[in-house]
Amino acid sequence: MAFEWTSKYCQFSFLLKMDDDVFVNTRALISLLKNPKTPRENLYTGKVEAPAKVLRHGKWKVSENEYNGTIYPPLCPGFGIVLSPDVVDTFVGLFDVVPRFRLDDVYIALLANKTGVKPIHNPNFEVFPDNKNRCRFINSTLVRHTVTGDCLFKVYNEMLSYLSAVKG
Repeated sequence: MAFEWTSKYCQFSFLLKMDDDVFVNTRALISLLKNPKTPRENLYTGKVEAPAKVLRHGKWKVSENEYNGTIYPPLCPGFGIVLSPDVVDTFVGLFDVVPRFRLDDVYIALLANKTGVKPIHNPNFEVFPDNKNRCRFINSTLVRHTVTGDCLFKVYNEMLSYLSAVKG
């Protein structure tokens, strides 16, 4: 629904789809997206997983009835994905063609696979950072998963200190 609403009602340069437990280094992300080398079309980027194994047990388990393969198409985990408007529009146009899938990142990968859009890996999307760095600001980080509560405030405040030092 968010893709449909965005496609219909918003004028945007890029769409960041993210979970609620992430830190986004907005300054670094905007800088990347303003970079002339960043594609303005056909962009689907994040931390690419390929091969992306189908899990049959645990939180993200999928039955063989839901998906009968053992490997998903290359995908960006759903904690943070950036898409260009043409990709969002193309995906929305396929919602009635590609059957819905309950795992959002897998559904996006299925849509991308159907259209030939290839995910572009960016190592600065951090899916499961180690505990030592999870609550530390690192300027190269674009999107970091599993940052909540006091940890989020700590990273944010470290970012503000870093930006003050850079300016001053």
